[in-house]
Amino acid sequence: MSETGSVAIETKAVSAMPETKLVKVNVTPLYREKLRHFRDKYTDEIPNDEIHSHEDPNNYKYKVLKGWWTSVLPYLQLLSDNHLIVDEKLARGTKRFIENYTSQEFHKKVRLVTAGDIKKANAIIGVILKSDLQGHMMRLPTDSPRFKKLEEIKQREQLKK
Repeated sequence: MSETGSVAIETKAVSAMPETKLVKVNVTPLYREKLRHFRDKYTDEIPNDEIHSHEDPNNYKYKVLKGWWTSVLPYLQLLSDNHLIVDEKLARGTKRFIENYTSQEFHKKVRLVTAGDIKKANAIIGVILKSDLQGHMMRLPTDSPRFKKLEEIKQREQLKK
């Protein structure tokens, strides 16, 4: 298919969509909110028995689960890759933390996640939440869930003042 045919198809698909306003917004507060959620809404407790999230709906709340780590690490990676952490020492520490917990060496270990691992994760998240972060600008549709969540965060912050 020619490029013009491709463009015509794309234009047609776009014109069939409801009109949505795109606005440029700082999404950094959303990243903070997600990190706070991962730190505060999950438990540091380590059960006596090995658990899996698919075995019991209540198991999702544990930081020892691989799912918690695979949820948290991309947010830290995003902050690191986009150079949003202002403090250079913290930026380097975050990068080392990510490298450690995404390394083959870590994943090949026979042991489960330890209390020390969880303590380190909580510490790095806590320091990041208290630190200055660069704004990360992104174009979002005003009817998107992300935009709506940012509006909620903004309203909560205004109420705190």
